[in-house]
Amino acid sequence: MRYNMLKSADVHYRQNGGCRLCYNRCGGARTFLSAERLEASVEFEQMKSRDGRKLLRTGMSALRQQCRILILGIVFAAEVCLAGVENLRCEYLTNPSGIDATEPRLSWIRTSSRRGEKQTAYQILVASSRDLLNKEQGDLWDSGKVGSGESSQISYAGRSLTSRQSCFWKVRIWDGDGNCSRWSAIGQWQMGLLHGEDWSAKWVTAQAPASFSTARLIIHRATYGDEKGEDAADVTSTLASYVKQNCLTLVVNNKTLGADPAHNRAKHLRVDYEFEGQPGTREVRENETLMIPEELARLPYSEPADKKRRAVCHGNGAV
Repeated sequence: MRYNMLKSADVHYRQNGGCRLCYNRCGGARTFLSAERLEASVEFEQMKSRDGRKLLRTGMSALRQQCRILILGIVFAAEVCLAGVENLRCEYLTNPSGIDATEPRLSWIRTSSRRGEKQTAYQILVASSRDLLNKEQGDLWDSGKVGSGESSQISYAGRSLTSRQSCFWKVRIWDGDGNCSRWSAIGQWQMGLLHGEDWSAKWVTAQAPASFSTARLIIHRATYGDEKGEDAADVTSTLASYVKQNCLTLVVNNKTLGADPAHNRAKHLRVDYEFEGQPGTREVRENETLMIPEELARLPYSEPADKKRRAVCHGNGAV
């Protein structure tokens, strides 16, 4: 009990500025009061330091959270903007010339930074000049927004195109979330000659001499045998069957002449004929080409008006 009384008195005198030893307001009391004030000041500063560190930690945590949200927003925006179109092609070609299809087929490649991205719609602009296309004006064709995932063989469906016309085009797409991509780079194609009257050139031909069509070629006698003339076969009728348009061309061998009079021996063909009333004789070795008249070998190919290429004269073995 005495301890409790002394403790209560000690607290009372300390609160009223008394000395801790004599409980009076002496010099020891002032010294004790100053020490207590100093101790309280130190404790207050420590408390402020702890509160400041706690507040700083709270602020830094909030700042980090805001930075995370900002970074996620930037990443999401970047993913949306990176969806696009590249590798524009017309009739499977890049910027082709001489397209003869009146409704050319257009294709492109989709790009995206997100896996599994899909196209849900597209818009195509086709203009007669690059300047109009840069102004988003498709004077030849504006497909509008077409709900489709197709990106290949999209047929042109704009104004009628003319020969030698230049066309400039671009495309944009919409992804699965309904986000629209930027316009693609500008592609182009040039039309070819679409109508027969657009062609002004003429076929360059070599005309055969008129005598070839009117002159008469007659095979009088033809023998096929060994070079010594010991074994030979008469092939006059066979050779005459190869005469076409009064010209004769064939490769001399057993197959074309239908005989092998000298088996496993070198053979040759001897022909007595008449051309333009003039007699002649030709001898040709086996596997060589016989041409009557001889001028036939120097004639080029001819291109008639119907554009069907053929030789001036031909027979078996002719081109």
